[in-house]
Amino acid sequence: MSVSKGPVLYDCIKCVSHPFGDKTQFKIGRNENSCLDILSKRISRNQCVIELNEDKEWVIKDLSSFNTTLVNGKQILKETTVLKDGDKISFQVYQDSEFIFQANPSTDKSVQKKRKLIKESVAKLGSTEEDEEPSVKRSNPSKSHAELCATLTLERDRLATENKTLREQCSQVNEILEETQKSLESLETEKTNLALKLVDEQAVKNDLIIQMQNYIDQLKEAEIELERLIVEKSNKEVRNPNLYCSSVEYLQMKKDLENARKEVLAKEERLNDVLAEKDILTNNISDLLEQEFSCSVCSEVIYQAISLECRHTFCAKCLATWKLTKKECPVCRTKIKSEVNPLVIDQFIDKLTDLIGGEFKKRRETVREERTSSNSRGTTVSPFRYPQTGRRGNRRRSHNNPTNSRSSNSRRNPLANVAEIVYDYHRGVSGLSDNVMIDLTGGSRHSNGRR
Repeated sequence: MSVSKGPVLYDCIKCVSHPFGDKTQFKIGRNENSCLDILSKRISRNQCVIELNEDKEWVIKDLSSFNTTLVNGKQILKETTVLKDGDKISFQVYQDSEFIFQANPSTDKSVQKKRKLIKESVAKLGSTEEDEEPSVKRSNPSKSHAELCATLTLERDRLATENKTLREQCSQVNEILEETQKSLESLETEKTNLALKLVDEQAVKNDLIIQMQNYIDQLKEAEIELERLIVEKSNKEVRNPNLYCSSVEYLQMKKDLENARKEVLAKEERLNDVLAEKDILTNNISDLLEQEFSCSVCSEVIYQAISLECRHTFCAKCLATWKLTKKECPVCRTKIKSEVNPLVIDQFIDKLTDLIGGEFKKRRETVREERTSSNSRGTTVSPFRYPQTGRRGNRRRSHNNPTNSRSSNSRRNPLANVAEIVYDYHRGVSGLSDNVMIDLTGGSRHSNGRR
């Protein structure tokens, strides 16, 4: 036999040699351009490549996607793996071929014999165990045949292990394919949704464009109408200038009427305030008369005043009745020496009574009638109105009334307090200033307080 040049890949299953020849690169795959074309879908188009490196060593490189190329039953984890003479090259997903790498093939008889034995062992793998046992018994196998059987047994176990590993890897590949398919379906669904959303957004955009165009058209129409109205108004003003004047006069009259209405409302509000102040002042004067000009004997406002030298004032009838029992002042217990009839007090009380009016005036008239009728009959004052002891009557005064905070001089000179209240009222209502106020206590003073 002729000597082969270069390395050789020997297919143990098919018993076929594949010499390299002068090639320094030997490709294996499912490709017509490959040096060894394996027509199986389980093999990648570029499964692996065997090439000579710079160190003059033959190395193998796995080109498949899932690293299914095996060297001596192990995956190629590195980029390249150095091949040695006798290394076995197989594939996880393809078990129809198994190659033995021979770097320096020879034509020795031992090699030929070994190849023959391999062929015989491969042929015997297809027979049943029943056929093997009689043949073993009939023929006295040699030592090399026993070793070959042991090798075949080990090879069978290795193939079973590789088949199991291959199934596991196929299961993993199927899972990866399923996940990839699900991802593709999800992406396709998302793509469809995005396309629908894009269509909806485009429709909304078109609607907005149409609405905007309508608004622009309406705005243009409004501008044209406004210009027409302006021109029409200017024409009317030119044709009838009196109309503009009358409208101005009407607006002025309307403004004057509104001002007059506001002025009337302000006056009404001011009048209401004045009436409220008048009521407050009337109540204050009434309380002041009852407190400052009340008789200590009958607890009523003094009628026909009589003043003693101690400057305490009482009703004439009450004092006369009091003197029937005691000759001393009912308040300070000073002995009565002289009496004075101050007409100014009676006149002042009568004037304030007319000013206050209402229930106070009616009660004053009732007291006057009672005193007048009792004088005409010549009778005395009813005794239940007077205290039976020499002490002052049990008349209570309100501590919350502001007039109670006046000094003791106001008790001795009550006309001054009343005059000040009346003056303040008239000044607040009529706006009086720098006017002379008559002091009924004995003098006159200006509004600034100087005598």
